[in-house]
Amino acid sequence: MKKIFAKIHLWLSLPLGIVLTIVCLSGAVLVFEGEITRALHPELYRVAAPADARPLRPSQLADRIGGQVPDSLHLVSLQLSARSDEPCMAAFRETGRKQLSVDP
Repeated sequence: MKKIFAKIHLWLSLPLGIVLTIVCLSGAVLVFEGEITRALHPELYRVAAPADARPLRPSQLADRIGGQVPDSLHLVSLQLSARSDEPCMAAFRETGRKQLSVDP
């Protein structure tokens, strides 16, 4: 009887182990989505600003973004970076999790 349960345990654990591995790997991809995107598309996360250029204030930046996107999009948030070579990320209500990379 012990050998039968050992065989059942072995043959049930192999497919379940594969399923658990796939679930864990897909979860890791979702958790590190931002880092993976930055690694695959670094050009979206770098801006070349002249040395004498000053970034716009958030209110000015929001006005400019609002003037360049369709009226159907409503700006929800701006994620500003402390570094001058990184763009700010603009999020809109209607786009879900998608963001727009904006040169400040």
